[in-house]
Amino acid sequence: MKINRLGFKIFLLSLLISLFIVERYTADKPVDESAVISPKSTKSPLLNKANKLDFFRKRYGDKISNIFNQMRASGHAIYADEIISDFDKSQHSGSEDFMVALEMIQKADKDSPIAQLSTLWKKKSKLSEDDIKKIRELLGDASVEELLDYARKASEKDYLDFKLDYSQGPNLLLPHLGSTRNLMRILSLKSFIDSNEGRTEEAVNNLNIALKLNNMASDDVTLINELVEVAVTKILSENVSDLRLAGVDLSETYKILEADLNSSQDNQLNTIDAETHYFGTWIFDKLINKPDDPQAKEVIAMLGDLTPTEAKEQYATYLNSMMEIRELMEEPYHVNASKFEEVIDKSKYESVLKLILPAYNSIYKKFHENQSLLKKNLLAIKVYEYEQKHGVKPESLATLDVPDDYLIDNITGKPFLIISSSGGEDVITHVDDKTGGVKL
Repeated sequence: MKINRLGFKIFLLSLLISLFIVERYTADKPVDESAVISPKSTKSPLLNKANKLDFFRKRYGDKISNIFNQMRASGHAIYADEIISDFDKSQHSGSEDFMVALEMIQKADKDSPIAQLSTLWKKKSKLSEDDIKKIRELLGDASVEELLDYARKASEKDYLDFKLDYSQGPNLLLPHLGSTRNLMRILSLKSFIDSNEGRTEEAVNNLNIALKLNNMASDDVTLINELVEVAVTKILSENVSDLRLAGVDLSETYKILEADLNSSQDNQLNTIDAETHYFGTWIFDKLINKPDDPQAKEVIAMLGDLTPTEAKEQYATYLNSMMEIRELMEEPYHVNASKFEEVIDKSKYESVLKLILPAYNSIYKKFHENQSLLKKNLLAIKVYEYEQKHGVKPESLATLDVPDDYLIDNITGKPFLIISSSGGEDVITHVDDKTGGVKL
């Protein structure tokens, strides 16, 4: 009997070892974090007790943990202090001045000079003489001058801190964005009027204030903020063209535009890291751990009932897809557009992904349209400088002193050219450019 019991124990031990081996080597092998990154004491940016959650377990064979390890090894930011900038305390924040300006816009009633200017901007391309006269009067109002002075002071600082509460997840409110756009419109109008009336130096200064504010480092790492910045770039691009055609020195503006072009890729990737966490992880935390939370009920109503197991599986798929998307976004649109579509197609049966991934394709394209617009403006400024020096436009954009990448459209991959339009105007564009190019 003793021998039989011993045999049974040996058999049971062998079975357990076999099961461990099967799990250990048939599951995707996770990356050993210690081999590729330094140990990190920071906890999950969202969950204070992440180590107690099933889907954050760090055991071999855990699908979600494995993906997190891969993300870490690939350089993806997944912790709060990696996603949200920890600004150098020796730098100066422009938040106080900027928020005063935004509060002035938010509190302005519809008949105030500030509100009227925001409305008049919408018809900027069709302004009558009476409109221009009205704008001139409104810009001279003390409240508008005060507003613009706060904007100027904010632009002279290093960063903006909106103190956003990211624990709200998708419910995070961003009241500053609408007011920011209206501030940029007013600055754009001010630059436009100054240019028309010959105050070119002041026109350039107001343009540069807007461009600096649009590209200042901030703690707003949402995709909505990124899209507002793209919209503002389009607004201000018209001012750049107007001033360049007026023969104004835009050397300082060139530096700001170039800094925007060079930093925007990193900014976009950072927003993907933030959205991956502050949208996705927030949702799955509610679904798996807090199903009775009122906010969780909203999520469940949107996605349908998911069991904890189904939610964990979808969370793993979500993380993997967002990792793929981020890596695709590191290249221009013309390089990875078709691959992007493949990722979206694969996700059409996943409740969370099918809601958000199609929007990312649009964001990917809009971002690179903006990159191309920045490039065309930079090239146009360089063409003007070349013409001032040599008396003629360059035969080829390749002769300009710019990085080779500036010569390529991010959407089509085709080189920019100087093309004469049917109206006899020279533009920087290419034959498939749907935007019409930038007039020289």
